[in-house]
Amino acid sequence: MSSFRIVIKGRLSESFTAAVDPTMRHTADGGRTTLTGRLVDQAQLIGMINHLHGLGMQLISCEVIDDERRP
Repeated sequence: MSSFRIVIKGRLSESFTAAVDPTMRHTADGGRTTLTGRLVDQAQLIGMINHLHGLGMQLISCEVIDDERRP
């Protein structure tokens, strides 16, 4: 399981963020929203990105911030 930081363009409401994935924390700064949380695997990450894309969100960045599988 790894922690990820996903940054998208625009601001999301608290209820909208919970609909995307209730386990992800979010912060808004300027015209960006940052989603941070743990995802089980790459399939879940891709599912999250596809879901955001389907909602019309523009992806700015995605990065691993903590990976339990690293030695």
